Amino acid sequence: MTRTSDIEILARLHDIATTATKETLGDVYVEACPLAFLVQSPINRQYAQYYLSHLEQMAKEATIGWSLFVSPELPKGVLDDNQVIRLIIIVATLQTFIEGVEALDAVSFLTGPSSRKVTFYVHSVYHFIAALYLLNLDGDPMGGMVYKALKVIGLTHLLDPIKVILDREYAKEISFGETVRTVRNKSLVHGTFSPEDIASLVKQTKMRDPSQIVRLADLIWELHHQSAVLMLKLIAILTKANPPLDKIFEKVIAEQEL
Repeated sequence: MTRTSDIEILARLHDIATTATKETLGDVYVEACPLAFLVQSPINRQYAQYYLSHLEQMAKEATIGWSLFVSPELPKGVLDDNQVIRLIIIVATLQTFIEGVEALDAVSFLTGPSSRKVTFYVHSVYHFIAALYLLNLDGDPMGGMVYKALKVIGLTHLLDPIKVILDREYAKEISFGETVRTVRNKSLVHGTFSPEDIASLVKQTKMRDPSQIVRLADLIWELHHQSAVLMLKLIAILTKANPPLDKIFEKVIAEQEL
């Protein structure tokens, strides 16, 4: 099979980014994400990331009322009030994660990739990825708070593109998701600060290999964009459901005051 050239991909990404609307943003973002990461040349990759960033900025403005998809993926039944609240909270949490990864990039540019501020943001990103998508598997096909919340609503299939990224090989016999979980657990949560443990962690995850660091950054950005797509899918579901939000919020507040 002939590989699509960088120029062809960039031309398509340009068309996507410059024609996206409130009605089509979700569909074109779904198409653009895998395309952008097929670009080979480092210079061309910067152009591809520019187009993705344009779509991401539009996604950050998306709100209930934007249709986003021609055929949104809907739950089987009618959403009850608790499910509506769950989806709204997931959307807000994904927005926090998306902007946090953006902030990491900005801080790295301003302070250098090895600064303490960058280290703080990197650790925060690990914690978020683990909490959202990895922890407390409990026999489920996927861990994380988002899977458990969407399982109740029958929407776990929306996480399939994210699971594909997490399952991708990062180093020999260790996936990207397992790398994040290992660093989070062995260093940030249950770490001992011992040289032996640090050496073992670095050896397992290849964290000092420059090519692996670049690969890790690419995987985090890919997950970042797929998280934005997931957010749009949930907004589209809420738009289609058109719940009486004012009444739901009044009910929730009243129940909390009891």
